[in-house]
Amino acid sequence: MGSASRVPEDRRGDGGRSAQGRSVGDDARLYSARHGTTKGRVESAPPLPPGHAAGKQRPPRKDTRPVLYLAYGSNLSRARMAARCPAARPLRPVTLPGWALRFERVATIVPDRDAHVRAALYRLTETCRRTLDRIEGVGEGRYRCALVSLPATEGVSAPVLTYIKVDDRRGPPTQDYLDHVVAGFQDWGFDLAPLRRAVAGAADTVR
Repeated sequence: MGSASRVPEDRRGDGGRSAQGRSVGDDARLYSARHGTTKGRVESAPPLPPGHAAGKQRPPRKDTRPVLYLAYGSNLSRARMAARCPAARPLRPVTLPGWALRFERVATIVPDRDAHVRAALYRLTETCRRTLDRIEGVGEGRYRCALVSLPATEGVSAPVLTYIKVDDRRGPPTQDYLDHVVAGFQDWGFDLAPLRRAVAGAADTVR
């Protein structure tokens, strides 16, 4: 086995300044009105609109439906998200209670009522959403779309989109992947200690 992935010493970023414009609550209410509200549980995210299946293509239309996306792994990195989804707008950091960060080659979250996950909200267009579905391997069974609820103190009244790993990969992350996660933690000013613990836990599973 090669050398273990390492998380550098803690360095705080810019604290995740909020974007200007519509509030997070406005986007959440719009998303809830279109897709339904779920409190206290996780559901699969709604399917893509009709017309995206093979043989049923519709003419391109302007994206009009914002989607609130909760990032907790490599997509915390603003540079990585900008490269993947240029239209995505970083909003602000949030805390998701009742879940724990875990690494199984890549980042995922698992239910844990005594834990919490530091994350970031992005505002996505529908095009961004479809791009992330493809990158995260939803169609290949690597991740699944899910809706998770944030506490009322975060100012978001409807569930937000995230991705949860479902394939059978196990073990610690590669250093290249971990570097993206570290950059994201620093972008949003997060403490690196929870990240170190999650990486150490992944290494323990293969010993």
